[in-house]
Amino acid sequence: MFAAFSSSQEIKRVVVVDKDVDIFDPVDVEWAIATRFQAASDTMIVQRAMGNKLDPSSDGGISDKMGIDATIPLGADPFRFERIRIPGENSVRLEDYIDKPQT
Repeated sequence: MFAAFSSSQEIKRVVVVDKDVDIFDPVDVEWAIATRFQAASDTMIVQRAMGNKLDPSSDGGISDKMGIDATIPLGADPFRFERIRIPGENSVRLEDYIDKPQT
């Protein structure tokens, strides 16, 4: 997290995930946050760091930054954090189950 924060003053939020999460897929990253993150223990706040002076929420370029650790906790049973898959989920068409408005 500190490496990312120090690489660019514009970065205000960093999310760290395991290699089974596609960092280019926001839904995948949100899944990791939803299933592997606890706010009280997995959040890091850096107060009054150098930020972007153009950020209207900053104080003359001084800004707080947040790191989110959405990785499997060290020592945890990795099986507990595996994705649950529903057989045939990729072949389900939601259109088949949603009523369409009558015209």
